[in-house]
Amino acid sequence: RSFSVAEKSTVGVLVGDPMEDVWSDHDLSREANGQIGGVSFASGGNDTVPAFFAIDATTGQISVAQAGLDYSAALSYMLKVQVEDKGTPALSAVATVMVFLTDVNDAPELLDRSFSVAEKSTVGVLVGDPMEDVWSDHDLSREANGQIGGVSFASGGNDTVPAFFAIDATTGQISVAQAGLDYSAALSYMLKVQVEDKGTPALSAVATVMVFLTDVNDAPELLDRSFSVAE
Repeated sequence: RSFSVAEKSTVGVLVGDPMEDVWSDHDLSREANGQIGGVSFASGGNDTVPAFFAIDATTGQISVAQAGLDYSAALSYMLKVQVEDKGTPALSAVATVMVFLTDVNDAPELLDRSFSVAEKSTVGVLVGDPMEDVWSDHDLSREANGQIGGVSFASGGNDTVPAFFAIDATTGQISVAQAGLDYSAALSYMLKVQVEDKGTPALSAVATVMVFLTDVNDAPELLDRSFSVAE
């Protein structure tokens, strides 16, 4: 048999149908030889110890026995189920049950960063490294849940409007968006960067990026003057 169950399922969640639905005994059911004495897991499966799955000894219903099923760690588990009759001697049969995990979207993760940029930088100057260097998603990257759908600025930062900074929607590279950065006016800017995955539903993460301005030497100023002196 083969069943599926969602990753992160809680303890007690049922996996598929009871195995009693598919077992049979050629002996007449009213005889001990034709009655099922018990159901259990047999050796040969690849469930871990302590096991993620349990089985009801009477019905053969499989269920989740402990939390922690993770689609990124294992896509499936092979269980060996043994059914034994009440005959003398007791005889048994073993079947393979494949349990496939289905992916549940995990929110991406994004680390806080700090960068510096010179005051008076011109439009287009890059600020630090792309944010794609520090984001991650626990989902497998080949799945939509594990793919990044977009990067943007989120509310909560203190950049002005129109903003001094822009961000690339694909790579998360921050750049200077307009001239006028002035160390004398602001020593730093706090930006909030949001990354969103392509999962259903889409999930997101927000990180803080501090941009510190570095001082550029300004030439001193000297005003023209005029004086008079007596002859």
